Amino acid sequence: MMESIPVLVNFIVVVIVLVKYTRQPLMDFLRNRSVTLATQMQEASELSASAERELGEWKGKWKDAEAIAHRHFEDTKQTVQKFREQVLAHARTEASRILRDAKVVGESESQKAEQSLRHELVHSSVKVARNYLTHHLEDKDRLNLVTEYLETVPNGHAG
Repeated sequence: MMESIPVLVNFIVVVIVLVKYTRQPLMDFLRNRSVTLATQMQEASELSASAERELGEWKGKWKDAEAIAHRHFEDTKQTVQKFREQVLAHARTEASRILRDAKVVGESESQKAEQSLRHELVHSSVKVARNYLTHHLEDKDRLNLVTEYLETVPNGHAG
């Protein structure tokens, strides 16, 4: 046990010296560290609150942007639908006009074809009649036909 007394005395001296010379700097360090930590925690809290506010602002802006984009999309859909309806109405009008024009052209062509066929029929009939009269009638019968024709047609005009 005697041997432990000098160790104990040395320990007590070291503790006293440490306490005397390191107590104030240690206390200053701990106080400064507490102040620094409190300041940093306050700044972190302020930064966190600021970040939360900005996040809220951005979320609001995001919702506004989504609403605007949705409105623009709906407006565009309506505009496209109106344009589609206008184009279809114009196409129907044009189709009706084209059908009318085609009917007019068809009727005109039909009338031309009918006139052409009548003209051709008259010429063919006259040709057949001339051929028949030339080959099947005697000169005397032909002269009678001409005389009769001239008597029935006044002034050289039929009708």
